[in-house]
Amino acid sequence: MSQSQPQDSDTCNSSDSSHGRRRREPTMTTATKEQPQQQQQQQQPPPEVAVCCGCRPQRQTSRRKQKKASRLDAFRTDHVQRAMVAPAPVPTTKDEVADNDDAASVASSLFYFDAVEEPLGEEEYPPIFTTAIVHPKPQVTLDDPKTLLRKPSIIKPTTTSTQENQEPNKSGRSVRFVTIAERPASEHAELLKSPRVPQAEKGFPGGLTVVELEECQKFLRGLKALEPGVLDQVYSFRDVEEEPYTICRWLRATKFVAQDILDRLADNQPMFERAQQHDFYPDPSSAIGAPVSVFLSQYPFLPIGTAKNGCPVNYFMAGQINPEGILSVTTAPKLEGFFWWSFMHKMKSEMKAAVKKDPDFVRMEGINILDLKGLSSSAINSDTMSVVKLSSKIADFFPETLHCMLILNAPAFFSFSWGLIKKLIDPRTAARIQVFSNEEKGRQALRGLIGTDEIPRDYGGGDNFLSPTLSP
Repeated sequence: MSQSQPQDSDTCNSSDSSHGRRRREPTMTTATKEQPQQQQQQQQPPPEVAVCCGCRPQRQTSRRKQKKASRLDAFRTDHVQRAMVAPAPVPTTKDEVADNDDAASVASSLFYFDAVEEPLGEEEYPPIFTTAIVHPKPQVTLDDPKTLLRKPSIIKPTTTSTQENQEPNKSGRSVRFVTIAERPASEHAELLKSPRVPQAEKGFPGGLTVVELEECQKFLRGLKALEPGVLDQVYSFRDVEEEPYTICRWLRATKFVAQDILDRLADNQPMFERAQQHDFYPDPSSAIGAPVSVFLSQYPFLPIGTAKNGCPVNYFMAGQINPEGILSVTTAPKLEGFFWWSFMHKMKSEMKAAVKKDPDFVRMEGINILDLKGLSSSAINSDTMSVVKLSSKIADFFPETLHCMLILNAPAFFSFSWGLIKKLIDPRTAARIQVFSNEEKGRQALRGLIGTDEIPRDYGGGDNFLSPTLSP
């Protein structure tokens, strides 16, 4: 081997001799020494570092980190100094002034740095500020049990349009009725505990006892065991009455005994379905086979005014009833259609008007004024009792819809007749009836319930007279 290629005696422990050689710097020549000192410093190679088959000395790693840190510190120092010393251009226009102000506000709140060839360390990045994003409410949640159902119509957002809620679908039932029928039991219980408009009286939503709540749940479970048509009977006022008040209204009729009201619904269902086939007789004249005005002249039952609590008021001039005239105009079977119309169409329209006037009106109740002035004992016969019995039978489909009744100008013999009539009506309904034989005391009670401007002039009020209205 020639002298121009000297052999290095220091090797690593590797078995490959060619891999364990130490690199030696070439001998400095005379031409190189004559170069300027600045050029020699630039071309001076790094100190000798041992390189082998994969081993990396600790000294090499430490110097690399120090070199990287010093280079970044120098770059940042120079960047900050140039930003502070370099004069900013003077704005000349209003737009440039506005842009300059915006840039200054942004620059004062953010930290800028330029990209470097090598990535920064974990502790060298500036903090990142983020803004929280409010995610939309999930479609299925445990907070709303009805979203756990499979049916997509239940999880759709409910509409606030009254017309759309009352519009019947292909099955003939409104959207509101379908929503009520498919509502889960947990939501029913929550509505009964916390209604929209709580009532101070017992037996209403918001004031139920634990036993009454259990009977409500039993009633709802029992409805599912009956035929589906029974729901139409229960929620006959569904377009105007809120559901928790409907449930309590039915159960109040039996003092919150669920099984009794379920048996009553099952027994009355055939009669309800027969009337349902005729849409509950929307035209009363066609139902009785005579003009309504002629019939009312023999059976004076008229709606006049509104009470102080919002309930509609009806006046029944029983002293002017003519049983023979009623049967000359129509027949007993046809009277059934008139009474169905009175509840399903006339009363419902009165309730809608009350809700429109006061949105917090939630009690589907009315006030009846029964005037017995001119009533004779001969008028209370079998025909009269059959009409009263039929009317009470239809009223059985609409329990707890009587707020109260005032019987005015009661004759002496009425005490015996009232004992018979009282047995034909619900006991809770009978408890709401007050009988006055003295005319002045009766009118005083009337003014306590109804404003003077809502009372007909026949009873000392400022409204229209009832007498001309009764003319055929």
